[in-house]
Amino acid sequence: MLSLIVLLLISTLVECQYNDICGLHHGKKFFLEHGESGSVVADFKDNVVETNASSTYSRCKVEFVTCSSCIIEIQFRYLNISRNCGRSPVIDTCGCDYVWIYEPHIDDTSGEQFCGRFMKSNTSELTYVSQTRNVAITFVYNNEYGHAFTLDYFTKRNRVAVTGYPTLSNMNNASQYIASAFFPQLYPIDLAVEYVITCVSVEPCRISLLFTDFLVDDSSIMEFFDWNGQRMYVMSGNTFRPPVIISNGPSMTIKFYANGGSDYGFKASYSFILGHMDDLAFKPNIGCGGYVNNLGGGITMMNMVEDGTKFYDCVWIIKPPEVYFHRKTHLYVKVATFLDFAGTTELTIRQGLTSNQPYVEVLKYPMAHYVSPRQKEHVVPITQGFYVRLRGVFTPQTRLAIVYAAFNYKDCFGGSDFLCENMRCIPILLNCDGFDHCGDNSDESNNCSQDPKDHREYSKIPNFLFPKIEPYSDLTTATFVFLTCSFGLIGVILAMALLLYRVNVRARHQRQIQDHIETIHAILEESVGDVEEEIIVPDDPPDYEPPPDYNELVKIKYYKNLAEVKLQEK
Repeated sequence: MLSLIVLLLISTLVECQYNDICGLHHGKKFFLEHGESGSVVADFKDNVVETNASSTYSRCKVEFVTCSSCIIEIQFRYLNISRNCGRSPVIDTCGCDYVWIYEPHIDDTSGEQFCGRFMKSNTSELTYVSQTRNVAITFVYNNEYGHAFTLDYFTKRNRVAVTGYPTLSNMNNASQYIASAFFPQLYPIDLAVEYVITCVSVEPCRISLLFTDFLVDDSSIMEFFDWNGQRMYVMSGNTFRPPVIISNGPSMTIKFYANGGSDYGFKASYSFILGHMDDLAFKPNIGCGGYVNNLGGGITMMNMVEDGTKFYDCVWIIKPPEVYFHRKTHLYVKVATFLDFAGTTELTIRQGLTSNQPYVEVLKYPMAHYVSPRQKEHVVPITQGFYVRLRGVFTPQTRLAIVYAAFNYKDCFGGSDFLCENMRCIPILLNCDGFDHCGDNSDESNNCSQDPKDHREYSKIPNFLFPKIEPYSDLTTATFVFLTCSFGLIGVILAMALLLYRVNVRARHQRQIQDHIETIHAILEESVGDVEEEIIVPDDPPDYEPPPDYNELVKIKYYKNLAEVKLQEK
């Protein structure tokens, strides 16, 4: 019985420590599973936070991390924090004491302050819903409260559901968008999110999805599923802009996986197609645009249509590669021609790389006819770039020209740069190309017709497509040079190794021949030595029979003559 009471006391103490943000779990990080929940309070019963000597404010903090495909929802049950801290009777923002809830990797954008007096009821809620898996809660206070706040948290699936109720009289809204977490901030490398777009209508309904931004890392992927669960497309970051996607039913599911990569993210507008409306009205030609990453030139669109009209939706992102940042300091864009469109056409230029950046110019047709005296030049630091979008209807007479160039005001190199009369240094290739890149038209003088490098005819040729691979052109060239040099070095090493091998073989062969010659010479020397020894030291004379004496020779001679006489007588 005593052990049970002790266990209950310990569990109560642990629960109290876990729930109190200024208690023993202050500054800790807790990992939560899908569906897990809990609560956090600030009642100063077990306060272990010491006041910072350099500041009059104290801070209590706790952080929660859940699964990569989950988010955390926080609901205040009770809140009693002074909003004005006795300074002003009316104030819209929190004063000195507040609860700051944010997501650590993008705290400035995601952060939200909570203060004042609130008590949860059936008609009111005070809620914070994260867009990523990581949430931090910080309590900043100057005065101690008996009970500052109580909040509940629970994890759930990272699923964004949007529902539309279109009618034939009110079908679409221009602000219908889905986007990555805190776009255009960098999305976390472990982000996994699902979007479900649903259409509720008595008429047959379909969904059209058009991307305005797709700055996604190459390792990240996006999947598109039809209303029946069938996968329609799979896209990765190696695509500049996905095609227009139209479902076959009243819903569409989009799944995005960061897969260890991070970039600015994506943004897409969705529309509802009721009944048997023509898809062409919701499916413009997006086979234009791209990354414009050279040091200057012109975007031109003319002779795009032979007969009739064609609807275009083009996006260009103008920004030179970082390898040129040490050579050029500024980037400018100017619309030189904007004429003869059909229907409503709009051209927007934004300072930055996404559609969320501020406008610098908006041109509309037929409300404004663009003529030369109204041309505006927009200059930004080269690191910012421009986002240009054209959405309009083309005819055979339509003309569009957008001029851009990177320049600087010093270090103008004679061999690679052209010095304008306004003291700008632009790449020499932009001289006499039919466009005013200097801003004062000094690069298009009357002498261009006599210049052997005159290429003003390029300004009359459509140049509107900039493939995705172009941002890596310098990298590709460097890679090709590196591989060529590597293979050349490997070839030289192999040739030297082969040469050394052959020299070694030849030397070994020569040594073998020399060894054979020395062996033969030694054998010959041994043979000559044996002959000399035979001549110098003769053998003992052989044994001979002694010759007959004289009497015997006389007898032999006598018998021989006698035999010859008898032979003659016969």
